[in-house]
Amino acid sequence: AEVLDADHILAPSPYVRDTLVAVGADPGRISILPYGADLAKFGRGDEPPVPPFRILFAGQIGLRKGVIYLLEAVRAAGLKDAEVVLLGNVDGDGEWLAPYRGLFVHRSHLAHRDIPPVFADAHIYVYPSLHEGSTVSIYEAMATGLPVIATPNAGSFVRDGEDGFIVPIRDVEALRDRIVRLHDEPGLRRRMGAAAQRSAADLTWESYSRRIARILDGLLK
Repeated sequence: AEVLDADHILAPSPYVRDTLVAVGADPGRISILPYGADLAKFGRGDEPPVPPFRILFAGQIGLRKGVIYLLEAVRAAGLKDAEVVLLGNVDGDGEWLAPYRGLFVHRSHLAHRDIPPVFADAHIYVYPSLHEGSTVSIYEAMATGLPVIATPNAGSFVRDGEDGFIVPIRDVEALRDRIVRLHDEPGLRRRMGAAAQRSAADLTWESYSRRIARILDGLLK
């Protein structure tokens, strides 16, 4: 009802816009307003991260975020030098993670100032969410220079084949394939990471402010 009554709607991603249209919202009353990252905090120097090959996920660690599909994909990949870093709080009692002990390292309760170094130590970022408005963590990963593997439902602005890869939800084989490619091809990883970082230069909180100002100015006129 709120969607149908609204004079205008700000959606953080094309995925959200599509879900709003699906329940009857007029596409002409929707503006896409992507989130941003703090480029002063997220980034890294020219030195590449050291082994092992770190696959980072940051967010609420639960089934809706697709973490179980990430872990299944890494297990199927069988990479001896890979480590999944799960950064965030675990949904529920976490018993569903028990079969994957040894595949991942869990880090939680970090102050925000301590998060950028965790991103800088990673080689790739994976966010296989099943349903998401958008997530600032993907913008922060791009700003750090990480190739990103995400789903269409993650509400990101990752360009498939350029900043990383977009894979279908729940597709363990597609996740496995892209993770292995980025593991085996450091040149591809560097190119995609550099492209992601360039994209992130226009996905900042400053650009968010400019965009929302333009939208509001247009509506008021």
